[in-house]
Amino acid sequence: MQETNSKALERRQAYRLEVLKLRLVILPIMFSLGICLVFIIALTRVNELIYTPVHLPLRSAIFLGFAGGVGGLIIGHLLVQWISRNAENDRGKVFWVIVFFSVTIGLPLITGAMLPLAVYFMGVSASNFGTIEAVVDGFFRALILVPRTVIITGATGLFAGALVSAIFCILIASYDKFCLRKVGTINSLVAASIVATAIVVLTRTTPADVLSKLG
Repeated sequence: MQETNSKALERRQAYRLEVLKLRLVILPIMFSLGICLVFIIALTRVNELIYTPVHLPLRSAIFLGFAGGVGGLIIGHLLVQWISRNAENDRGKVFWVIVFFSVTIGLPLITGAMLPLAVYFMGVSASNFGTIEAVVDGFFRALILVPRTVIITGATGLFAGALVSAIFCILIASYDKFCLRKVGTINSLVAASIVATAIVVLTRTTPADVLSKLG
């Protein structure tokens, strides 16, 4: 009996370690893909017959990209919670199909909810609000805009969401299958951080006219 309990405890501890490593890999990559999503959506809404697509200015890229990153963290956290509560379920093809559609739909929607707040804080940082009353009023105006931007971003970001979701599923499924039990916690975090940084840099440096066609 004690041996059985000991083995069960070892399995639980091993699974907790797996979940921890998945968390350390999923969150940085989802953060970067959320930023990537915003950069793509900002360009796909440009009418190329009238305007030449250009990347977001640095200031806008930081605030709006961070909003997308927060959306990615929320989706990543929910995914890790789901994994941690379903230890007995196999992460096979059905699991990754569910993840793909969840990220495809969920990431643009949550990012859309974050964007008005990002614009608000960008205005606060630029001292666009002269009084405390204006700051408070601007915050509530941003909240009022949330349902509208959720709908718009959810609709215009669906294809871009599918693109980043496919990248996410390929990266995490490959890590889960080939590296999860072989790579340590710190190395997993370092590798995920490098990949996440590369995703953001690649997205930011890719020609705007190319990114505009990805949505």
